[in-house]
Amino acid sequence: MFGFLPFILSAVLLGLGLRFLAKAFAKHEPANLPHGSMGFPLLGETLGFLKPRRSNSMGSFLQQHCSRYGRVFKSHLFGSPTLVSCDLELNTLILQTEEKLFHVSNPKAMHGILGKFSMIIVSGDIHKKLRNIGYETTATLTSLIVYFLALHPNVLQHLKQEHNAIRINKKNSEPLNWEDYQKMEFTYNVIYESMRCGNVVKFVHRVALQDVKFKGYFIPAGWKILPMLTAAHFNPSLHEDPMEFNPWRWTTLVLTACSFSKDIDLSWRLPKTW
Repeated sequence: MFGFLPFILSAVLLGLGLRFLAKAFAKHEPANLPHGSMGFPLLGETLGFLKPRRSNSMGSFLQQHCSRYGRVFKSHLFGSPTLVSCDLELNTLILQTEEKLFHVSNPKAMHGILGKFSMIIVSGDIHKKLRNIGYETTATLTSLIVYFLALHPNVLQHLKQEHNAIRINKKNSEPLNWEDYQKMEFTYNVIYESMRCGNVVKFVHRVALQDVKFKGYFIPAGWKILPMLTAAHFNPSLHEDPMEFNPWRWTTLVLTACSFSKDIDLSWRLPKTW
């Protein structure tokens, strides 16, 4: 029995040490941060955040934290104190003000794995050039479209009808032109819905270059923030039956910053406090 005493004492001392570190770190936190949990010292909540989940789901970690703390909360992820944003307007602000208010800041391990010129590592002009010649996300989206069409034959049939209606007015050898592509409204709806349900990019890593205040949220300079792009895609207040693949929803849904995570101009509503 006494042989277990060293292990018990070690466990107690370790627990006390971790609790001391947690309190010491909490004292140095900036004021007015969003609510949240920093998890275990050093490890934080990274394991829970990285828990596998379906691509058409926010996952239990985000659902539980948003329900408890709100759509923007603090945590400790990938070795750094971090803010997690499931707020679409804040996420759009972050993406629209890159190199002005926020900067790409991936974990160091990703640099060694992906290389310093990976498209998700670089920023600024280099990122734009790589994005313009990129093909991987396009190939992934094409695969997703094929997948969803196979599951929803009624959507495929409607897509064929739209294409046949355009082709019937063309000569046999006459190619499609830009005006023809612009008439493919339902085709665009299928693309948007596949992007929404497939979630090719779930989140990105950013760091605040200066103190930012937006919608009552305070983001301290130097803090990392993760805009969760999936949050808007499965938000029931933005999309009716968000788990359902329904391209027709885009027929009446206006493509704005309140409905989809795209690069949309938000200059008219940028905060005046940064």
